[in-house]
Amino acid sequence: MKILKGFLVTVITLVALIIVNMICNVNGINLNTIISGTTTAIVAMFIYEAITKKDRTKK
Repeated sequence: MKILKGFLVTVITLVALIIVNMICNVNGINLNTIISGTTTAIVAMFIYEAITKKDRTKK
């Protein structure tokens, strides 16, 4: 079940990153891919830890 949650968090954060990049590109703003990719990975890890921590405290 943890693998599925991790997969869903990753997909949702990547879709959010794609949407942000599309909006910025339409407006002529180029985002730094290294910084935005790293930030997305860190946010995904924090979300995953928050989800699994809640499950761990339930047991």
